[in-house]
Amino acid sequence: MIALFGYFFEKLNHLLEGYLNLLVSCICQENETISKIGISCLKELIVQNGKKFSSEHWEKINQAFKELFELTTATELFKADPLRNETSSVNGGTNDDNSSEDSDGLEDEEQGANGGEVNGNGISSVPSPNASVSRLDSIKEKSTIVIKCVLQLHMIQILSELFDTEEFYDVIPAENLMKLTQLLEYSYDFSRKFNIDYNLRVRLWNAGVIDKLPNLLKQETASSGVYISILFRLYCDNEKVDETVKSEITDKLIPLGVSILESYSAFDEVEQARNINSWKPVILEIIQAFSELDEEDFIKCCPVSYDLILKLFDKAVINDLRIAVKDFLERVGDVYITDDKPTKE
Repeated sequence: MIALFGYFFEKLNHLLEGYLNLLVSCICQENETISKIGISCLKELIVQNGKKFSSEHWEKINQAFKELFELTTATELFKADPLRNETSSVNGGTNDDNSSEDSDGLEDEEQGANGGEVNGNGISSVPSPNASVSRLDSIKEKSTIVIKCVLQLHMIQILSELFDTEEFYDVIPAENLMKLTQLLEYSYDFSRKFNIDYNLRVRLWNAGVIDKLPNLLKQETASSGVYISILFRLYCDNEKVDETVKSEITDKLIPLGVSILESYSAFDEVEQARNINSWKPVILEIIQAFSELDEEDFIKCCPVSYDLILKLFDKAVINDLRIAVKDFLERVGDVYITDDKPTKE
């Protein structure tokens, strides 16, 4: 079907929206095999036909990904909060990342989620907001949550793969690229909001919504890592973005990087070893990006990141990270320390 679309593109391109709707439906099935076929076909459709797409076609691609990210976001995690149905005035409160080591994330339960149908049409059929999620069948509810978490990781992965594919990156307009990065930002914000609300996660566990203390660590690290990688690639591509867009990128990149560095520095090396190991690739990405900023942006970045980067040595530092920190400090020396030394007479 995808091959025929490409071969008869001139005659079939007006059906792109229909193709995309079909692929979205295919991807949002609980059956892993069907879902992966849909993902593979979506990637093939975009890569093979990207250079033929008009701006209207790219908008449809953006809309399809927006729909996919929305449909695979496990909003039930917040709807299932036992306090939600007690009183709207009660706040569960949050806890920071200094809580004890989390158990495996919801995304690790993929195999256990493939045992039965969530509903006839896959996950795209979401319970009514007015329905009490806490009264749904517990097996059905857990299966829906786990499937969405796993599929969200697949959505992050396909964007990562597309951005690493030159046939895609070279032809997609910068405006549409930026729209896709917003989906990664949305995914990161959602998972971050859930992960820092320790009390909510405990309530879900105690209420039996999830069998063990839930977290979205994989989603948080994957979405932020891909997001930062894409933003920085765009930042360095002077042919694709102008100074205005570069400014928008730094306004996102620097605060996000600093926020992640702050959270990382607060981790306890003994009790949160898993969290530390999961975040190390993202920390590496951040420092490499900071080190290669244009001088004007680097000067903006240093005051808010320098101390946090030095704090990395409070924990065990892998060799790649050590090299990245060395490069950053060398850049600090190049920018702030002049070579003018007094000469001996």
